[in-house]
Amino acid sequence: MAFSNPLYLWGLLGILIPIAIHLWSKKKVLTIKMGSIQFIDESKSRQHKSIAINEWWLLILRCLLISIVVLIVCEPTIEKPIKKSKITYIFEPSLLETKAITKLLDTISKDQSLLLQHNFPEIDRDHLQQDQSEIPDYWQLVNEIKTLPSDSIVVFTQALTSGAKGKRPPMPAHINWVSVSPDQNKVSEVVKAIKVGDSITIFTVESDENRYAFAKAKHSLTSLKSSIHNQGDRLSVISNGIKKWIPLETQKPIAVTIVYDNEQQSQVSILKASFKAISKYIEVPINVNTVIATAIGEVEFINNLVWLSTQQTTIKSDKLLVYKPDDDAMHFIASQNDSLYYLTAPVTYQAIYEASFTEMILQWLNIYPELKSINTKLDTRIMPLEQLVGNQKDQVITNTNEVKKASIVSYLWVLLLFVIVIERILAYVRKQ
Repeated sequence: MAFSNPLYLWGLLGILIPIAIHLWSKKKVLTIKMGSIQFIDESKSRQHKSIAINEWWLLILRCLLISIVVLIVCEPTIEKPIKKSKITYIFEPSLLETKAITKLLDTISKDQSLLLQHNFPEIDRDHLQQDQSEIPDYWQLVNEIKTLPSDSIVVFTQALTSGAKGKRPPMPAHINWVSVSPDQNKVSEVVKAIKVGDSITIFTVESDENRYAFAKAKHSLTSLKSSIHNQGDRLSVISNGIKKWIPLETQKPIAVTIVYDNEQQSQVSILKASFKAISKYIEVPINVNTVIATAIGEVEFINNLVWLSTQQTTIKSDKLLVYKPDDDAMHFIASQNDSLYYLTAPVTYQAIYEASFTEMILQWLNIYPELKSINTKLDTRIMPLEQLVGNQKDQVITNTNEVKKASIVSYLWVLLLFVIVIERILAYVRKQ
């Protein structure tokens, strides 16, 4: 037995109070003056004996009451061995429709098969088509798997590279990982279609167990005319062997505003030339507007703002690039957050050439933000099982004789009420 608040065990000294009262009452002797004792029996009566026994029982019950109250305050707990299943099987949701896993589920009891998700829900055998859009976070789930009451755990997984996030935790020895390849691991998904002038650019993600690629193809509007919906807002494509409609968006020109001081005109010229080259490279129109800081006026918001001026800017922007020289900076363009970037050095042709300026500007512009989440879901690359599990020496042997603590406070409350009732009954009999 253990106590959550063992400091309160000093309260057991309160048992001395009813003991002291009992002993003090024994000293009290009532003297009655009588004229004659001729008719008084000298022997003790049965009633006197029962009263004495009653007194002792009351003392015991009152001491017991104080002890129970102190124990309730101390919150005692007892240790119980955890009832474990011999073996538990955990399946990644994306594998439930594979033939090998379907056959295996027929040989496993329902309470032994769980999903590789948060809280590990049981698998619904009648509805095996689970939501496969969310990729499991393997390292986070390992920490949760450790808490499952099972002597041995077998995890069936795809071992997706995109599911390994952060540092791998120590792997318990009783967790065994099995890598299973799905029936169809190749992905060729059309994710976006954009109309630019008289052409349509189609973005496709292609992935398999070893390769992940993001590509775009430019088609003339006339060659795809039969695939465009009558309303012109959708395009019919073949994606993963299935014909489907995807939204057809019209690419709008990107507006970039550069605010500068008079002595920074050379940097502005270099930036304008750079944006022109980037526009030609990505085939997206970029319109650059330049404004001297002294003539900016009272403007509250500008989209895609490059602030070269040494003056403090108060203009809000969803994408802000501020000139802030820093000799110790690791990058020519440093990210503070998704909307704020810093230009850490003066803009020169040499700096642009050496600092991968194009990639950094594209990251700042973030022209297609929705593609980031789509790409992660379509990444089907698989890592080796050794990389997922780690070396054998890294495995941690867990305690097989695990116990859990169970509180007995509720039982003590019942016992307290029972003792109070008995004590009150005996006290009433004593008065009679």
